[in-house]
Amino acid sequence: MVDQKYLATLAPFGEPKKAFEMLDLQDIFQIVSEKEKKRIESAINKKYCCYPRSKNLYMVKPFYENDKETVYNINLNKINSCSCEDYIYRPSDNYFPCKHVWIVLLLIKLNALPAKNVPPYNWLIKELNKDLKYLKDQNVNTKSAEENIRKLILRLTNTNYREINYEFFFRKRGQIMDLDNLTSI
Repeated sequence: MVDQKYLATLAPFGEPKKAFEMLDLQDIFQIVSEKEKKRIESAINKKYCCYPRSKNLYMVKPFYENDKETVYNINLNKINSCSCEDYIYRPSDNYFPCKHVWIVLLLIKLNALPAKNVPPYNWLIKELNKDLKYLKDQNVNTKSAEENIRKLILRLTNTNYREINYEFFFRKRGQIMDLDNLTSI
């Protein structure tokens, strides 16, 4: 099982990559072509920021130094699709998705993003409450982080669900849950 702090930082910051080691991808690798294997490996090895936009819709931003403005729109409604050139102009032979769809699917499998058909608001409230429980169980002083998670929950619940900026909430959650700077008790 992946540590709660890793789940909080994986989608917004693309770290830690070791969380992907928890996934058994051998079943997938047995049914996909070499081209699709490379796409999956690329999804795991490159750094992406991923956020939900609404139910079944996600955005993926690469962490490339020269490419800060690129955003790929992922739609998991009926057919998994992406706005990238690979998906549009170079589809795979078996219609397997591009690396951007793969990263979203893998993050969903790790529970670092809301699953298909799950409203991101409901999922995020549930995860923030899990974060609070996780923080309380640590052997370090987490009072400040706990208070910040409570403030984040309050801000989220006071925002009209149609106006929620999930990128902001995911990034803020990840920053709070980065426990490396907390002091020991």
